[in-house]
Amino acid sequence: MEHKSHQILEEELQKAGKQVKVGGTYSHFKHPERLYKVVSLGVQEGTDRICVIYRAEYNKDLVFVRDLDSWLEKPKEGIDRFTLVAGGYART
Repeated sequence: MEHKSHQILEEELQKAGKQVKVGGTYSHFKHPERLYKVVSLGVQEGTDRICVIYRAEYNKDLVFVRDLDSWLEKPKEGIDRFTLVAGGYART
């Protein structure tokens, strides 16, 4: 597989940063009482997919990586998988 250029990856990260707020705290639709803080956005090296890196606020040892598409999907009509509840900033 040929990898995307760094310029294209940076553009995709900037676009993702407008959809997911780094530093923001999010709730998950299945367990809204469990909060997660977005630590960063990244690139999955093998696939060049944009990913969200986030930490469980209820257990700071748990760090997760999820594809951006999965983060943004609506598992049920009208319901977001993750909902911003506080903070964060747009990637520039």
